[in-house]
Amino acid sequence: MNPPHFFIGEKNILDNHTRGTLYNIIMGNPGTTLSELRVWLSVPSTTLQYHLQMLEEFELINTRWDSKHVYYYAAGTKIQSVRFKLNKSQRAILATAEENPGLSQGELANETGFVASTVSYHLRKLVEWGLARTERHGKSNKVYTINRFGD
Repeated sequence: MNPPHFFIGEKNILDNHTRGTLYNIIMGNPGTTLSELRVWLSVPSTTLQYHLQMLEEFELINTRWDSKHVYYYAAGTKIQSVRFKLNKSQRAILATAEENPGLSQGELANETGFVASTVSYHLRKLVEWGLARTERHGKSNKVYTINRFGD
């Protein structure tokens, strides 16, 4: 048995008012979260999730996850160029690495005042998101930013 939306095609996927509005919000606000979309649209969460799933199935949007949220982007958005919703620790680590390129993770921990495991955890996320990179130098990893955040 086909899913209930088997007759929806690429040409009419945005004909639904809620789905079209949802897509336009995501286009204009890359990195929008589910809770933000819920506030803007005032529709039940299940309705919102259904339409988001449809947009994703038709490859009109992409998602990016972190430990707490799902962020929605229009397909083709260069996510590296979008201002990420970084938490306070991530912003501090990224700013310190940007001001001091080539610090080791241990030096980065000392500069920020975070324990090494906290720096390691957040740095993994920053590397995954394309905001930082590490280079192996002997026994340590040197940390560099890839592009400025917030620009």
